[in-house]
Amino acid sequence: MRQPERESFFVEPVSNQFVDKSGAAHQARDHDMPRLYFGYGSNLSESDWHTFCREESLDPSCLERVEPAWLPDRQLAFTRASINRNGGVLDVRPAMGCVASGWLFRADARGWRALDKKEGANGISPAYKRIECIVHRADGRPVEAETYEVNPEQRHDFVAPSANYLSICHDARTQLGLDTANLEEASRGEPPAPLDMLFVYGTLLPGQSRHGFLAAAGVADIQLGSVAGRLVDHGTFPGLIAGVAGSVQGMLVRMPDAVSLLRVLDQVEGFIGHGHRDNLFVRASVDVRMKDDATIRAWTYLGTDPTLPTIAGGCWRSHVAVGA
Repeated sequence: MRQPERESFFVEPVSNQFVDKSGAAHQARDHDMPRLYFGYGSNLSESDWHTFCREESLDPSCLERVEPAWLPDRQLAFTRASINRNGGVLDVRPAMGCVASGWLFRADARGWRALDKKEGANGISPAYKRIECIVHRADGRPVEAETYEVNPEQRHDFVAPSANYLSICHDARTQLGLDTANLEEASRGEPPAPLDMLFVYGTLLPGQSRHGFLAAAGVADIQLGSVAGRLVDHGTFPGLIAGVAGSVQGMLVRMPDAVSLLRVLDQVEGFIGHGHRDNLFVRASVDVRMKDDATIRAWTYLGTDPTLPTIAGGCWRSHVAVGA
C-alpha cells in the first residue's frame, strides 16, 4: 500500500471552508446554524413536505433545497413497516460498493425539529435514527451532512411499499432528475446492485504499474472519459483534486465483481473509510464525461493534497511519457 507523505483528509462542511474532518471546527459547530440534511425518500417531495408542515402548523421554509448528492456504501431499501404509509418505507441500508442518490437540504434548528418529528426520531424506540454521514457532490467532493436510517431494531429484510408512497418517492426523484432504477428495484425487494463503473486516471491505467489489479479482476468495457478537477503530481503517481477548475483525462471501466475489486483497491489506494483523517486517497463517486458528452456515475479515488504541483493537461500517461 502507498504510504502517505502527510496526514490529510478534507471534507466540506456547511461553512464551505475546507477543514480537517476530526478537527476543532467540526466539534465546535453551532447547533443553531443551518446544517446539511441528506434526503432520499418522501422528503424529496415538496408537496409531501408542505402537507406535513401544514398539518403540524410548521413553516416549510425551514428546509431549503441545495443540490444533488450521493451517499456512498449505502443502498435504498424498504425495511420498515409504517402504519401511516400503509406499507414499507425507505431506508439507506449499509452496502459496500452501492451508492444511494438523494438531495442536500439546508436545515436550521426549526428544520431539524420538524425532520425529527416527521421521521419519528424521538422517544425510547424511534422509527428512524439521525446519523452523521459523508456524501459526495456531483464532482466527488465529500461533504459533511446528516441523514436518517431506520432504527436497526425495526429493520426487516423487505417490507413492500404502498403504491401511494412509492409514487411520492418516484415522482419526486423524476422531478429532481435523480435515478429511479434503484428505487424501483428496492420496491420489488431486489437489493440495488453495487456501482460497477470505475474511473481510473493514473497507475491503474493500461500499461501503468498497477493495472495488473484490474487485469486480474477481468475489467471490461474500457472507454475514454474525463472528470472535472485538477491532476497533481505525487512523483510516482498522480492525484485527482475535485472541486477546482480543470479536466482530468482517464478511462472508464466496468468491474465484473465490484465489491471484491473495491476492497482490493481500497487497500492499494490507502482508503481507510469515509471521513477518516488518515486517508491517502478517498473513494468517491463522480460524474464522468464521455466522448459523446453523456455523463456516467462511477467510483474513483480522489487525492487529498491540493498543494502538490499541477500536471499540465491533466493526463498522467502524457506526463510520464514526457519524463521518460
